[in-house]
Amino acid sequence: MRVPHVLLKSWFFGAVLTIVFLLVTVFGLTAFEPLENGFYDFLLGLRGTEATGRVVLVDMDEKSAELLGPRPWPRTVMADMLERL
Repeated sequence: MRVPHVLLKSWFFGAVLTIVFLLVTVFGLTAFEPLENGFYDFLLGLRGTEATGRVVLVDMDEKSAELLGPRPWPRTVMADMLERL
C-alpha cells in the first residue's frame, strides 16, 4: 500500500519543525530573541504607562539600620517603610 504524497510531505515538515524547535530549546539558540524582544517592547508600549518624572532618594542612617536588624529585612518591614514615605 502506498502512502499518499501529501501525507509524506506533512509528516516530513512536522518532523523538521519539531527538530528545529528542540534544537532551539536545548541549545538556547538566540535566533528568535530579536523577535521576542520586539514583541515584548510592543506589548509594553500598549500599556500606555508613562513615567511621572518624580524621583525620591532615601538614605538611612546607621542608628535606624541597627534598629531594624541585619539585612535582608522581611517584606513587611519594607512595606512599612514604603507606606511611611
